[in-house]
Amino acid sequence: MAPDLKSGSFWSSSREDLFGKYFNGEAGGWVDKEKTQLRMARPRIKIGEISLGETLVNWKDDTPQSMTVMIYNKGDNGAIDRDEFETRLERVKAALDTLTGVKSKEYRASRREAVVKVNGWSWVWDKGAAVVEVNSSREGREFEAEFIRLKLGPTEASIARPDTSSRAKKADIKQHVKKEGKRIVIQDIPMVDQGQKGYCVVATAARVFAYYGMDYVDQHELASLGNTSASGGTSTAEMAENLKKIGARFQIRIRVLDSLTDYRDFNNILKSYNRAASKLKKEKVDSQTSWPAFWDNADGEVLKLARAGSQNQVDKWINSIRPYITAGIPVLWSVQLGIVPEPKRLSQTRGGHLRLIIGFDEEKKTVIFSDSWGAEHTEKEMPMADAIAITTGRQVMQPSK
Repeated sequence: MAPDLKSGSFWSSSREDLFGKYFNGEAGGWVDKEKTQLRMARPRIKIGEISLGETLVNWKDDTPQSMTVMIYNKGDNGAIDRDEFETRLERVKAALDTLTGVKSKEYRASRREAVVKVNGWSWVWDKGAAVVEVNSSREGREFEAEFIRLKLGPTEASIARPDTSSRAKKADIKQHVKKEGKRIVIQDIPMVDQGQKGYCVVATAARVFAYYGMDYVDQHELASLGNTSASGGTSTAEMAENLKKIGARFQIRIRVLDSLTDYRDFNNILKSYNRAASKLKKEKVDSQTSWPAFWDNADGEVLKLARAGSQNQVDKWINSIRPYITAGIPVLWSVQLGIVPEPKRLSQTRGGHLRLIIGFDEEKKTVIFSDSWGAEHTEKEMPMADAIAITTGRQVMQPSK
């Protein structure tokens, strides 16, 4: 791929030509239904001597606009030490010096452009531009490699971080709400595909940032902010607290609507569950059971009766999110998978997960939601009682202006 990038011909080639030459047979697919972003998990192609990780190619009118390559990220590649991280970085910088024929210029992303400290190097030549951005986090004296990210485009402007004044205002986002009778749904929320890594929290948050006009805040920066582990997984509560710290910078406000976080919440669910189990003549849960064990063994029908058995319970649940959905603000929704049927095959079948509530249909009594697993998971529905049964928390990120 290096010769076509250096000459600039890559950016003027048709989609058909590029697929025939590079992308056919690669694992991955279109991230969104509009086919504006192609995601390849670990391409076999190389850019000169550079092996590629997760690669995103952005398109417009069948022409490539830019490309982002995760040379390294801890979610896909696992933890590496400081020496290995710096060796990989220097190898990539040297390869780009050779490819472009120019020397790099060093820079640092501003606090208004990046949620964490991002250092970068740029290469600009007459037919294209490239940027390498890196982040590593430290807790105390401990080093943790986060990511090495390569961006490529036909011009410097095509890969520059956008003007931060483009952030959405409260009044702007109402236009994305579509109402049909008693069905209301938020449209146009960009898709971020988390892939096979446990990045549901950060990928979902990145989608909301992009929806508010900040698509330069990606899941890898948020993984660094949220202390996501190399093996995957982020605490929703910890992410909320960290987002609150940067809220003023990015003009967002975090509000937790409900969260099953303490012993009292757990104890109340256990009591409700066992009352419902008695009514349905099903097995009760021991009062000493642990939180994970409860969800591993919970019966969906019992949970629905316990948590959505009355109209008052359903009304309370839907009324708490109604003002946000009607204002165009999606709701971050923590759930437990594997308890009720899902409308589509999932990448994850059990355990805690974060998704977006984007609407509801009060006539059909369904919740409309979206998962960060690609185009086919953009808009799905499930019965409202099922949704209430598996809920472990809800919160919103909303524009502060």
